[in-house]
Amino acid sequence: LRSHGELHRYVLELEERTGDPEVRRLWKVAASLHQNFYEAWLPERMVEEDVGDVRKLVEKLKALATGVLRA
Repeated sequence: LRSHGELHRYVLELEERTGDPEVRRLWKVAASLHQNFYEAWLPERMVEEDVGDVRKLVEKLKALATGVLRA
């Protein structure tokens, strides 16, 4: 994966393969936080709350990578 566009398309593929639309939603939260890292436009409280969603995404991706969930 060599671009943000490819990453977004891959997330859609993961969503389709797993049947889990939360993967896409959580990815969008992570992408927003990534952008905020450079632009600092989100209120601190939103960042703090969104970190929990990113942790959830990481756990889902770990599960996929280790074969706990079938992709």
